Amino acid sequence: MIERQKEETTTNTVRALIPRFAVAALVCLAISLCILPAAAGAVAVTIVPAAQSVTAGDAVRVEVVVEHVPGLAAYQFTLQFVPEAMRVAQVTEGEFLKAHGTTLGAGLEKIDNAAGRVSCFYSLTARGASVTGSGVLTTVYFQSASTASGTYELLLTDVLLGDGTGTPIPVESISNGTCTLTRAEQPASTASPMPTPAPDSNGGTEPEPGAPDQNGSEPASTPAAPSPAAVPGTPPAATAVPTTTPAASAWPTTTPAASAMPPTTPTTSAAPTPTIPGFTAAGLSGCLLVLVTYMLRQQR
Repeated sequence: MIERQKEETTTNTVRALIPRFAVAALVCLAISLCILPAAAGAVAVTIVPAAQSVTAGDAVRVEVVVEHVPGLAAYQFTLQFVPEAMRVAQVTEGEFLKAHGTTLGAGLEKIDNAAGRVSCFYSLTARGASVTGSGVLTTVYFQSASTASGTYELLLTDVLLGDGTGTPIPVESISNGTCTLTRAEQPASTASPMPTPAPDSNGGTEPEPGAPDQNGSEPASTPAAPSPAAVPGTPPAATAVPTTTPAASAWPTTTPAASAMPPTTPTTSAAPTPTIPGFTAAGLSGCLLVLVTYMLRQQR
């Protein structure tokens, strides 16, 4: 009888503890689901590609990309570069904001090739308009110097993001880039071989003009021909005018390669799908709470 009462007491205790453990586990799961999307969706601004190698004198193309931004309506940044190695040839606005309305800022970019920086600002004109997701903000085209050689940094500074109300959006990380320039190999010059003396009628070689013969005697000197100017009635020879070849410039005058320059007609990229941060986590949490409530009512 006593043992049976102990067994019933133990069973009742376990039954009472099961809902509490279940509630605690479900709460921990809901918290983890809320935290994971926030960690995976950190706002970042990066240079793409992060590293590239081109031949000195060729065009260089880089993109400024934003990732996981919520409700972006305006942005600005400054891209710094080494002016001795490259200069800005063109700047174009990306499709991230343009795909969601009229924008302001195209053509107002500030390019300072002497100081090595370019500053951009773009904004949606409609009040309250914004876009969420990831995409290309701006594309910058450089022309590299033909005399440059080495690895040069591309640095992002003064990066600011704002929503439709003008409130700043915090940027979690900023990633810079590098560009390696390599000079083209110059063809090696080949020296022409020395001429071989032709043999004479006796089987020997004819001595060069002014050189002693085989008997060691000096050859007879040949009288020099009179100068054209000494002949009466002959006009003096025209003096050749030396021509000056301009030095090669480090900046080529040709247009950058077509593959690196932007297309004449901008291509329309697919608009990023707006997402509601935390929606999935909230839905799962609500389902779990309903399940917990049902289990508690069954215990009663």
